[in-house]
Amino acid sequence: MTRNKSRPHPSRIRFGIRWLLLFVVVCSVCYGPQVVTIWEMKQELKAMNQEKEQLTEENLRFQARTQEMQSDEMLEKLAREELGMIKPGEKVLVKVVPQD
Repeated sequence: MTRNKSRPHPSRIRFGIRWLLLFVVVCSVCYGPQVVTIWEMKQELKAMNQEKEQLTEENLRFQARTQEMQSDEMLEKLAREELGMIKPGEKVLVKVVPQD
Protein backbone atom coordinates (compact mmCIF):
# COMPACT_ATOMS: atom_id res chain seq x y z
CA MET A 1 0.00 0.00 0.00
CA THR A 2 1.44 3.32 -1.03
CA ARG A 3 0.89 6.50 0.80
CA ASN A 4 -0.77 9.42 -0.99
CA LYS A 5 1.88 12.15 -1.22
CA SER A 6 -0.54 14.95 -2.10
CA ARG A 7 -2.14 14.97 1.35
CA PRO A 8 -0.16 16.10 4.38
CA HIS A 9 -0.22 14.00 7.49
CA PRO A 10 -2.87 15.06 10.08
CA SER A 11 -0.22 15.60 12.75
CA ARG A 12 1.54 18.09 10.47
CA ILE A 13 -1.73 19.94 9.91
CA ARG A 14 -2.32 20.19 13.68
CA PHE A 15 1.27 21.33 14.17
CA GLY A 16 0.82 24.08 11.54
CA ILE A 17 -2.49 25.18 13.02
CA ARG A 18 -0.92 25.44 16.48
CA TRP A 19 1.90 27.63 15.18
CA LEU A 20 -0.53 29.78 13.22
CA LEU A 21 -2.72 30.18 16.31
CA LEU A 22 0.32 31.04 18.42
CA PHE A 23 1.41 33.60 15.82
CA VAL A 24 -2.06 35.22 15.80
CA VAL A 25 -2.15 35.38 19.61
CA VAL A 26 1.33 36.93 19.81
CA CYS A 27 0.46 39.51 17.14
CA SER A 28 -2.79 40.34 18.94
CA VAL A 29 -0.99 40.84 22.24
CA CYS A 30 1.82 42.89 20.70
CA TYR A 31 -0.12 45.03 18.23
CA GLY A 32 -3.68 45.01 19.59
CA PRO A 33 -3.27 47.99 21.95
CA GLN A 34 -1.61 50.00 19.18
CA VAL A 35 -4.50 49.31 16.82
CA VAL A 36 -6.98 50.44 19.47
CA THR A 37 -4.95 53.60 20.13
CA ILE A 38 -4.82 54.42 16.43
CA TRP A 39 -8.59 53.92 16.11
CA GLU A 40 -9.23 56.18 19.13
CA MET A 41 -6.91 58.85 17.71
CA LYS A 42 -8.73 58.75 14.37
CA GLN A 43 -12.06 59.24 16.15
CA GLU A 44 -10.63 62.15 18.14
CA LEU A 45 -9.22 63.72 14.97
CA LYS A 46 -12.60 63.41 13.28
CA ALA A 47 -14.32 65.13 16.24
CA MET A 48 -11.70 67.89 16.26
CA ASN A 49 -12.15 68.51 12.53
CA GLN A 50 -15.91 68.84 13.01
CA GLU A 51 -15.37 71.27 15.88
CA LYS A 52 -12.89 73.22 13.75
CA GLU A 53 -15.50 73.56 10.97
CA GLN A 54 -18.12 74.78 13.45
CA LEU A 55 -15.72 77.31 14.95
CA THR A 56 -14.70 78.53 11.49
CA GLU A 57 -18.36 79.10 10.57
CA GLU A 58 -18.97 80.87 13.88
CA ASN A 59 -15.89 83.04 13.32
CA LEU A 60 -17.16 84.04 9.88
CA ARG A 61 -20.54 84.99 11.38
CA PHE A 62 -18.81 87.09 14.04
CA GLN A 63 -16.65 88.83 11.44
CA ALA A 64 -19.72 89.67 9.35
CA ARG A 65 -21.54 90.96 12.45
CA THR A 66 -18.50 93.06 13.42
CA GLN A 67 -18.38 94.64 9.98
CA GLU A 68 -22.11 95.29 10.18
CA MET A 69 -21.75 96.88 13.62
CA GLN A 70 -18.99 99.18 12.37
CA SER A 71 -21.08 100.58 9.52
CA ASP A 72 -22.23 104.21 9.82
CA GLU A 73 -25.89 103.24 9.74
CA MET A 74 -25.52 100.80 12.63
CA LEU A 75 -23.46 103.25 14.68
CA GLU A 76 -26.13 105.90 14.19
CA LYS A 77 -28.88 103.44 15.12
CA LEU A 78 -27.05 102.43 18.30
CA ALA A 79 -26.35 106.07 19.23
CA ARG A 80 -30.03 106.97 18.83
CA GLU A 81 -31.56 103.88 20.48
CA GLU A 82 -29.06 103.06 23.21
CA LEU A 83 -27.63 106.48 24.06
CA GLY A 84 -30.60 108.70 23.15
CA MET A 85 -28.47 110.94 20.94
CA ILE A 86 -29.95 113.21 18.26
CA LYS A 87 -28.54 115.14 15.32
CA PRO A 88 -28.03 118.88 15.72
CA GLY A 89 -31.25 120.77 14.93
CA GLU A 90 -33.37 117.65 15.14
CA LYS A 91 -36.53 117.64 17.24
CA VAL A 92 -37.53 114.60 19.23
CA LEU A 93 -41.10 113.72 20.00
CA VAL A 94 -41.59 112.11 23.37
CA LYS A 95 -44.74 110.14 23.96
CA VAL A 96 -46.25 110.99 27.33
CA VAL A 97 -48.40 108.34 28.91
CA PRO A 98 -50.79 109.64 31.56
CA GLN A 99 -50.72 107.86 34.90
CA ASP A 100 -54.08 106.63 36.18
